[in-house]
Amino acid sequence: MTYSMDNEARERARKRLEARTARLRDDKPRSSVAEKVASARQAFGGDRSTDALERRARHVRGARPRTVEEGSFDEYEQDDGFFDDDAEADVSAEDAKEPDDAWREDSEDARGGLDVQDAAKRVADGARTAAAGVASAAKGAVETLGARGLAIAAAIVAVFAILIVGIVQCTAAPPAEEASPEAEQQAEPEKPDTSKIDEAALEAVLGPDVTKKLVDEAQKNADVAWIASNPDKYADDGDVVQRRLLTLAATEPEAVPFVRAFPDKYPQESGEKTDQAPEKGTVPTYYMWDERWGYTVYSSTTFALTGSCPTALSMAYQGLTGNSDGTPFDMGALAERLGYMTEFSGTDAGFLQAVADEMGLACTHPEITADSIESALQSGAVLVFNVGAGDFTDGSSFVVAAGQNDDGTLQIHDPFSATNTAKSWDVQTVIDQTYALYAYTLADASDGAETGEGEDAGPDADGGQDGAGNDNDSV
Repeated sequence: MTYSMDNEARERARKRLEARTARLRDDKPRSSVAEKVASARQAFGGDRSTDALERRARHVRGARPRTVEEGSFDEYEQDDGFFDDDAEADVSAEDAKEPDDAWREDSEDARGGLDVQDAAKRVADGARTAAAGVASAAKGAVETLGARGLAIAAAIVAVFAILIVGIVQCTAAPPAEEASPEAEQQAEPEKPDTSKIDEAALEAVLGPDVTKKLVDEAQKNADVAWIASNPDKYADDGDVVQRRLLTLAATEPEAVPFVRAFPDKYPQESGEKTDQAPEKGTVPTYYMWDERWGYTVYSSTTFALTGSCPTALSMAYQGLTGNSDGTPFDMGALAERLGYMTEFSGTDAGFLQAVADEMGLACTHPEITADSIESALQSGAVLVFNVGAGDFTDGSSFVVAAGQNDDGTLQIHDPFSATNTAKSWDVQTVIDQTYALYAYTLADASDGAETGEGEDAGPDADGGQDGAGNDNDSV
């Protein structure tokens, strides 16, 4: 860009340049810029001088006065954008004070009454004003120093930007809420209350070994602690029922919720259906103390203690047919209707043979030997064992063999014990406790098959010998 000037204009420009040079040589920087820099120092508590301004002053002090010649003034005029164009305004502004620090002019009392957030806001506003002043000064330094000045100005702007962002974030961030004592208390797990447990009273019912198991579990489980503290809640049907229910809570962790709810839910009128049909050929696992039917009354007391025969037959039936009917409760109701339910002693074993045809099953009686058991299982049969006192019961009960493992052990489903169901059982161990054995297959798959030796088919189906054939569990 070019300018054309008359002599009078050139003279004014020359005087203005001399005035600026003299001012800088005497270390008197332009007042507006100086005050902006001073305001920035004061706002952030620093007395450090601005490097760009000092370098500018040293540069001017060491420079010779430039001679204004025709044609060369235009270039210098463009290079001098750091100052205002009006020389008279520059000179008269030396004593003027810009109100950059006006936010600090409040009285001491007024400042003392500010809250933290208001004070922080004021600091942030002052910082922005100071940053604007320093940025203006940096612009002039860049024009004077070139690329190096540009890098310095960028660093200055970046530093002030970081400071401003930090102040604003600290001001805006709400204080962290401390967790209330109530919330901390709710987060803590419930501690079992064992203060009301009377171990002497428990030993009178359970004996020392089972009592110790029950008390040990009570230290870890609030439901067991309640059961151990309230043994009388389980005595409505007599001492034997009380003992069996408390023993169930001590030895079967999965049955604890059932026992805990027993005083409130027993007796119930009817049982519930199973959720869904099992896959055909897969024997389901059912327990007498399942909440869907365990609170009903069977054989004069709770189905949870007397329903092993109906439960075992239900597992065999549903596993072979894939049907969802024939639940343990359904089988118990059928045994009662047909007269196979006995008072206080569970189910007569004749029920297992009598209802097979009605359910579409064929029932045979293999010899109670390892070879016969293995052969029946390999043919796809489901076996029901009538067992006596031993690992499975104190009296008489029924368990189901759902299959055989690769090592020859049996997969036993015990209607009374999830612990026993989870184990693998040696064949001979089960044989030693067995009174009678029933093998079930689908009726249409057993046509022409042998039913076993004739002398075994009749007597065992009617209850066996020496009182065997009832699932009384000593009730």
